[in-house]
Amino acid sequence: MHILMSLLLTTTAAAEGAEYQGMVSVSDHVTLTDHVDFGGQVNLSWKPQYDPVHVYYVGPSFQPTGWWWTSPRTGMVFNWEEMDGAAPVASWWNRFSPHGGHVSLSTQTEVYLQREHSPEYFGLYMVDYHLAFLAAGLQAEQINGEFAAGFHLGAHLGILGIVGECYWNQAGEFAVHTVLEVDFAAPRSTPSHGS
Repeated sequence: MHILMSLLLTTTAAAEGAEYQGMVSVSDHVTLTDHVDFGGQVNLSWKPQYDPVHVYYVGPSFQPTGWWWTSPRTGMVFNWEEMDGAAPVASWWNRFSPHGGHVSLSTQTEVYLQREHSPEYFGLYMVDYHLAFLAAGLQAEQINGEFAAGFHLGAHLGILGIVGECYWNQAGEFAVHTVLEVDFAAPRSTPSHGS
């Protein structure tokens, strides 16, 4: 079982102080073959003055090569953005890590299928360079047609991690995220940031 707890602090040029968001992610899987798993994940995130968002995923994971992991998943999302109640979610996660794992490309793409509204799209795209316990890279987040992109630098020692992220959106607004993590899994040298 893998448990990740994160605290995201955000500062923007327009804000008079920092906003924060908490997140807890719990996941587990069953190995079916050398290259196929089946697992589930629960994500719970909350911000002050908003209803908590929770997402439940299940699906297989495949390791077609030594450098490519992929996982189509399905599940339910509750309280996403301005959505009332629950909606099905279709998701596809990928991680490419050629060159001995020093470089990685990760994608998380999701569609939230709402009854009374058009489907919502969420995408997270990251490129990282890993060196020992440090990682640096670029990331972009997309909600429907709106993008925010920037760079990040993180360090992970055992179960503790800190990641700094800088984002610019299409309107030219700038935000700094500081992500503090406690990861209750086997120690690793690559970050699992992003929220």
